[in-house]
Amino acid sequence: MRLIGVAELGVGPLEMHLSKKAIIIGSLALLAVASIVTTTSFTQYTCLQCRATLFKRQILSIPFEYISKNQYSDLFQKDNPSHHHKWCWWGSVHSGSLISYSMACGRQHPIWRLPISVQAEYSHLVSPTALTRSLEIIDSKDQKAADAEVDRVYEQVLDSQQAQQDAAANP
Repeated sequence: MRLIGVAELGVGPLEMHLSKKAIIIGSLALLAVASIVTTTSFTQYTCLQCRATLFKRQILSIPFEYISKNQYSDLFQKDNPSHHHKWCWWGSVHSGSLISYSMACGRQHPIWRLPISVQAEYSHLVSPTALTRSLEIIDSKDQKAADAEVDRVYEQVLDSQQAQQDAAANP
């Protein structure tokens, strides 16, 4: 088998230069398109009341969603069978393409600052009416009031835990 040289193909230096230029331009164009086309994106929400988590993902523009429940959300939904979720955004969207990754951030809903375990304990400390009122304040447009309510709920739960520890230490 004999190898054919470039000169035998009739390809001169000008054609070779144009061919390399076309490859470089084509590669750059492909990289540009690959960096623009989003292949995946991800965000999540939590329900204000039951604290189930909604995961939203898009892969090649095909949406996928699933809801993750926890012990508190199962108990809440058992006690409130007609419950409709009120989804609260976690504050960021993560996106990726073939060659890049980005994260866009916005204002996170205040409920995300309240761990599920704290909300669960708080729900046992107060009446259903007081719990509903606290969640309304946390969900309000008044950011200062919402943040203050999250802090107040935390303090009430911590005070209750401290009182339980004191009572156990001093029978």
